[in-house]
Amino acid sequence: MSAADDSPLDPDGADHRPWRGVPMDIVYRGLDRFELRHFPEVRPSDDHTVLYNLPWDPDDTQPPAPRRSYSKWDANHVRLPCSHRSQYPVEQEDGSSTLESRWELVQNALLQPIRDSRELERAILSYNTKYATSWKFKSLHKLFEEELDEPESAGFFKHTLPKLIRLALALPELVPGAIPLLKQGSNKSISLSQQQVASLLANAFLCTFPRRNTQKKKSEYSLFPDINFNRLFSPADSRCWRR
Repeated sequence: MSAADDSPLDPDGADHRPWRGVPMDIVYRGLDRFELRHFPEVRPSDDHTVLYNLPWDPDDTQPPAPRRSYSKWDANHVRLPCSHRSQYPVEQEDGSSTLESRWELVQNALLQPIRDSRELERAILSYNTKYATSWKFKSLHKLFEEELDEPESAGFFKHTLPKLIRLALALPELVPGAIPLLKQGSNKSISLSQQQVASLLANAFLCTFPRRNTQKKKSEYSLFPDINFNRLFSPADSRCWRR
């Protein structure tokens, strides 16, 4: 606060004027903005999980190699789509159901030709059958069938989507360890490479994360933000958006 600010103080000397920040030269600590190191050097610790191998040279043309660790399937870690513990009931011809690897269902669905948004919807619902009647894809279809012109839409399904799928299905190699959940009341951090983040986002776009779709208030992830993109594919006025 500058000395020229003559806003009144309380009789006891307490300053209740609105805080307006500090000058940028203080933020930059007297350095040029491109010289400032905003973050300390990445170092793993009990409170900081690093999911790629160190040291890594920023000038290296190759992305950091993933750090291998033990996978975990519990309430303290992200339940990854590629975990062998992720299983899904599949109905058989005789009416019975069996538990099968959900990741295999994901792979089988996404490695089939997907030529438009309707086929993408069917692929996503094939490993999310519980939500076949409740998930709506109107916004997704509107984008590709009304908002984009035909070459743009065709280009996405011919070029962009196959690359996105390859990136998503590379998750077991790119994130071969456990990702701890960042919960309220704990001071922890996680460092991932851009490639790892991209693979996780690709899986979110394709709605592959397990146990993240229920609306029940006492479900395991009820206090966490949504991760699968199914609600983004819904119509804008849908009542299924979580507030």
